[in-house]
Amino acid sequence: MRLANKVALVTGSSRGIGREIALGLAREGADIIVNYHQREDAARITAKEIEDMGRRALVVQAGVTVSAEVKQLVQTSVEKLGRLDILVNNAGAFPIKPFPTVSEEEWDRVMDLDLKSVFLCCREALAPMRQ
Repeated sequence: MRLANKVALVTGSSRGIGREIALGLAREGADIIVNYHQREDAARITAKEIEDMGRRALVVQAGVTVSAEVKQLVQTSVEKLGRLDILVNNAGAFPIKPFPTVSEEEWDRVMDLDLKSVFLCCREALAPMRQ
């Protein structure tokens, strides 16, 4: 178990690629913060699978494009699991439609989720990860 005694936060880990990343890290021994935005049911299923591997799982809802929610996500994670060692900025999206039909508002949402969230999460996670 290469990641024994490590704690990993994976944004958008309730389903899809993020879920698989979270499960893979758990298989390597890490405890996981399962972050979700809307699908609590899916997050709980992922957490159960992690716990079934003998790892700790913490389910935390947070919109990773909102600074205050990211701050609370990291704070709650450290309070509940004692540390933060790994951050995987997985949350992301793009409208499933032809590119020329993407509106400016949709593009702004994509940039918030795909770029701003990485900045916010890295900024908040840096201090606890350095400890």
